[in-house]
Amino acid sequence: NIDRIHKVGPGYFTVYFSTALPDANYAVSSATPDYARFMNLIELNASYFTFTIAFYAVGTIDQSLVTFMVVR
Repeated sequence: NIDRIHKVGPGYFTVYFSTALPDANYAVSSATPDYARFMNLIELNASYFTFTIAFYAVGTIDQSLVTFMVVR
């Protein structure tokens, strides 16, 4: 159900759903190859969610691979 992923800025993304969910009652789980990097959810919406990838003590950064799973 993922339509597209839009890069807003370094390490900052918006993921759009092809079909909007009934509400924002869902969870997002993620992983990156480097355990020192982590995903921060910014906003959950029925049509999209936004997140950043951050590195401890550095701030948002780009990452070559990020996996995520949406569960409702």
